[in-house]
Amino acid sequence: MKGKYGQIYTSDYVYDEALTLALARTNNITAAIDIAEVILSPRIKMVFVDAQLLERSTKTFRQYSGRNLSFTDTVSIEIMNEFDIGKYLGFDSHFNGIAEQVSQEKND
Repeated sequence: MKGKYGQIYTSDYVYDEALTLALARTNNITAAIDIAEVILSPRIKMVFVDAQLLERSTKTFRQYSGRNLSFTDTVSIEIMNEFDIGKYLGFDSHFNGIAEQVSQEKND
């Protein structure tokens, strides 16, 4: 992730999920704080969910109701649409057929 794919975006919803999951899985506040520091670094642009993004994400949540997407996933999809982002960095297949996943191979 040395700028090869352009600007990195995330949302306050992903931030919330990442810190909550880190704390729940490790019971270690330091681990959660370390993740917070990475996500809040200047190289990552944080998008905050406002009323318009919330409304669009709700429509997308309904649209993909058969895909087992979380609401946070649909917020991410709408952010990708808003900023014309074609690839996502993730660890599951929820976005298959919706957006292309960035390869996590060392040579990519």
